[in-house]
Amino acid sequence: MKSSYLTKRIAVAGLAICLFALTTVGISLAYYTDTSNASGSVPFATSPGTEIEEEFDGMNKDIAIKNTGDVPVVVRFKAVYPSEEFASVSVGSTSSNWVVLNSDDGWIYYAQPLMAGATTERLDVNVKPSDDAPSSFDITVFQQHGVAYYEDGALCAKFGDSVISLAEGTFAPVGAASNL
Repeated sequence: MKSSYLTKRIAVAGLAICLFALTTVGISLAYYTDTSNASGSVPFATSPGTEIEEEFDGMNKDIAIKNTGDVPVVVRFKAVYPSEEFASVSVGSTSSNWVVLNSDDGWIYYAQPLMAGATTERLDVNVKPSDDAPSSFDITVFQQHGVAYYEDGALCAKFGDSVISLAEGTFAPVGAASNL
C-alpha cells in the first residue's frame, strides 16, 4: 500500500510538471509568433542637408553655409588649424546672427533657423601666419547641422548626443574679430 501511495504522488507530481511545461510552451509560442500589421501609417521623411561655401583671399577665407535640405536647420561652424605657434586665426562677422555659446569648444552657431534654400551671412576667417610657420599648412573648416525646433520658446537642435539651446541671453555675438 505504501508503494502504491508513493507511486501515485510521483505520478501526480509528474503530471503537474507536464501540464506546467505544456502551458508555458504554449504561451511562449503564442507570444513569439503573434504578429500584427499597422494600418493607416503616415510616411514621414526629412532630408536636412547643408553645404559650405568658401571664397579665398590669400590665406583668408570667406565662409557661408547653405541649407540644401527641405527643413529648417541650426548650423554651427568651426575652424581647425595645426597649432597656435604657426598662425593666429580670428573669425569675424558683421552679422549679429553668428554667436558663441561656449568659448572653450570653438563652435560658432548661427542663432536663427536656416530655412530650406537659404544661406547664412558670411563669416570672415582671417589668418595671420607667424614667422615660424611652414610655407604651407591647412586651415580646415567644419560645419554641422541639426534639425531646428523650439522648446520652451528657445531655438534648439540636436548635435550628436547633446541638445543645443539658443535661448536668449545664453550666447555672445561674434564681433568684428574674435580669436578662436
